[in-house]
Amino acid sequence: MHDLAAVSNVACQACHRQEFDSFAHGHPDFGQWPYLRRTQIAFDHAAHQLKHFPEEKREFACALCHHADASGQRQLTADFAASCAACHDKSIATSLAGGVTLFALPTLDADALQEHDVELGPWPAAATGDFEGSPSVIAKLLMQADVEGAAALGVLGPDFDLYDVDVDDATQLYAAAQAASSLRTIVNELADKGQSVLAERLRTLLGREVTPEELDRLAGRLSPDVLQAYRDEWFGNGQKENDPAASSDQATPGGWSRDATTLSLRYQPIGHADPWLRAWLDVLAEGASGPNAKLIEPLLQQALKPTAPGQCGSCHSVDRAGGKFVIQWGPLDVTREPRGFTRFNHAPHIVQPKAGDCASCHQFAVGADFMATYAERDPQRFTSGFAPMQKAACAACHTSAAAGDSCTQCHRYHK
Repeated sequence: MHDLAAVSNVACQACHRQEFDSFAHGHPDFGQWPYLRRTQIAFDHAAHQLKHFPEEKREFACALCHHADASGQRQLTADFAASCAACHDKSIATSLAGGVTLFALPTLDADALQEHDVELGPWPAAATGDFEGSPSVIAKLLMQADVEGAAALGVLGPDFDLYDVDVDDATQLYAAAQAASSLRTIVNELADKGQSVLAERLRTLLGREVTPEELDRLAGRLSPDVLQAYRDEWFGNGQKENDPAASSDQATPGGWSRDATTLSLRYQPIGHADPWLRAWLDVLAEGASGPNAKLIEPLLQQALKPTAPGQCGSCHSVDRAGGKFVIQWGPLDVTREPRGFTRFNHAPHIVQPKAGDCASCHQFAVGADFMATYAERDPQRFTSGFAPMQKAACAACHTSAAAGDSCTQCHRYHK
């Protein structure tokens, strides 16, 4: 360790190419510091201050979302419940009202398949007619783990809806039948073997073992009874296709329901930060980083659309770091940041009349189209929602005769 008090400005300048008389005279501007990457949560400060908060007749104040840590040095971001829930809980709940579909059986044109000698196999009469509908995002992911499902997705594409199938194209018709067969196989395997099927298929997709804790979250308490009832209703001998109400039920948060109208099995999330939904999104992000990225990345994009259940992609950014997709589930945690060369202590500044207002240093870049940069997966390539910090704002106080201007006030003696 070096005694910082013993390190003079002259000692610092002896090694550094940029020499200057003082902080006020010659020190370079800050550049992008401290906005070295986009925020992990896609949050438009200016839009919230000028539009959203006034619409909700709420006061906009930095202290509503940011507070000092125990030392007073660093500013932390409050959690969702404290800073966002009052306005966003309602829209999230609305997006989740119908649950999240695990399985939904699309409608297949059995006549068109028969005309082209394409074998369909067992399929509910209630799901036959004109081609229409699409498996869920999770179902498509699981389909990629078997030969028929992968082949179907290869022909029809990860975004396929059977409505687009050309009834005169034998290749597309065969792929539609393969998709149906793959779905039927997944349902039967889950009904017979239970949750272990998820682990087996994800092992194929991710190239690693799924931990028991991960499997528990991904299964979401999906019981064998629920799976068997769904399978028996649509692929068993006791189908109740003439009585749609017989299998329609309402799930409690964290539970499962079947809907006879859409022939679907659905999970009902508990709300924001639902562990089941988050677990599957993390799996999609990991799968989109692997050998099946071409088919899985579009599924990740579907699951993170602003209109997707949970609206997760509206706020949680996706970074590509080291070739892997990572969903940022929280704001920057400054307590876990590596020790940097530049340091700043908020505590003595926020009590000063000139610096006590956060906006004296952190000024919003009104009109900046920084939200568009979240479509870019590189977090270092971004437009900041804040205007660059000005050295002049610091130099007004940081002189040798006032607050001090030694190098080690703001810079560590290396690391």
